[in-house]
Amino acid sequence: MKMKRFSRAITMWNHFTAIARLFAAIMIALPAGVSASAEDTAVAPQMDAGGEVTLTASEPEEAMRRFWFVGTSNYRVRLQASENKIDRMLNRPGRLLFRHWEDPDTFKDWSDEGRIWDIWGGAGFEINQYVSWAVYWGGGMGTVKNRDRYRLLGLPVGVRADFTRRSFFLGNSFSFYPWERPKRKEAGFWGAIRGARPAFELNFGGNYQYSLGDVSFSLPLLGRVLHIKDQETFYLLFFSPRAGLEFPINNRTTLNLIGGAVFFNNAGDDFNNILMECFVRRKF
Repeated sequence: MKMKRFSRAITMWNHFTAIARLFAAIMIALPAGVSASAEDTAVAPQMDAGGEVTLTASEPEEAMRRFWFVGTSNYRVRLQASENKIDRMLNRPGRLLFRHWEDPDTFKDWSDEGRIWDIWGGAGFEINQYVSWAVYWGGGMGTVKNRDRYRLLGLPVGVRADFTRRSFFLGNSFSFYPWERPKRKEAGFWGAIRGARPAFELNFGGNYQYSLGDVSFSLPLLGRVLHIKDQETFYLLFFSPRAGLEFPINNRTTLNLIGGAVFFNNAGDDFNNILMECFVRRKF
């Protein structure tokens, strides 16, 4: 058990350092030379009082209010009801039958280790310098696989326990900037840091959740002698307040680091969670 906890701690540290490296790479690589890049300024014709046409620099980013974005989220999910069911249907009987029974890994373990991620994207519109609206969609899926062998009355017993989850969502969000949106004023890493502004979000939407537990016990020559299968499907509504920082990469692109909580209208013991997300937003 101590080795398992140590392994989880190492896994969480690896995830943290990977995210930190990704953030540093984006912040260092993208800002280089963007203080007056060609894509962020354009030349527009202007006519003076004498009818002469001159070329003056315009700032198209001021007029562009549409944007797209893509990102990923990491979740810490409760899964209390699911864990209670697995304990009641599998772990308690397993401890009675087998002397050295070990509880199988589940999505709760993955959540504690920071391994539950999804990917999503969307598009939106800036209402003004303080408020924007967006719609997004995405999801994630995965299977936790367990393979163990025990002995019962001298006979080897193979145990297979697979837990599968799928989640897909469609949502919309309102973003609020109390001190206006971030603007790029300086080049370099520290220019992006100093240009960061706080951002707050309110998210609403729908979520499809599917879970499957597939457990079997097998004996030599006889093969599978017991099969347990349990599946559930949920159609949920969610509400999610979030807050974080938005960093200007250039006049069109920002990097967002945001955290918050997600609350569902049903099955909250399982699905209510906290999350951290990272996404890139770009005007077009």
